[in-house]
Amino acid sequence: MKRIDSKIVNGDFSLNKNGIPETLTGKEECLQSARLILSMKRGAFRYDRTLGSEISDITRGAADDEHFEERLLSRANEALMNHGLKAIAAETSAEGLRVEISTPYGAGEIILDMEVQDGA
Repeated sequence: MKRIDSKIVNGDFSLNKNGIPETLTGKEECLQSARLILSMKRGAFRYDRTLGSEISDITRGAADDEHFEERLLSRANEALMNHGLKAIAAETSAEGLRVEISTPYGAGEIILDMEVQDGA
């Protein structure tokens, strides 16, 4: 099945020089979908309460820092499993939460604008 979607930039449709919404296909569409799914709080979309992730619920606790990336990966894959996508690596960086995604068109990386809060 060919995937196609409108390109979203800074939360709005990206328009070409003629004012027509640009589209994404293949890997770029899959990565944009992954970014949307992982950024959205699970249950927040009223028409599909299963859409979204619980990544924002994870906090970095001093006792379990060594398993932090594993928990991120687990939550990401839980959110992506019904969309033909898989998170294969996740880590925090200065830019945000960096997630490597495997798509039917190859792997790519997304950066989620999320801060991980320290837990007690």
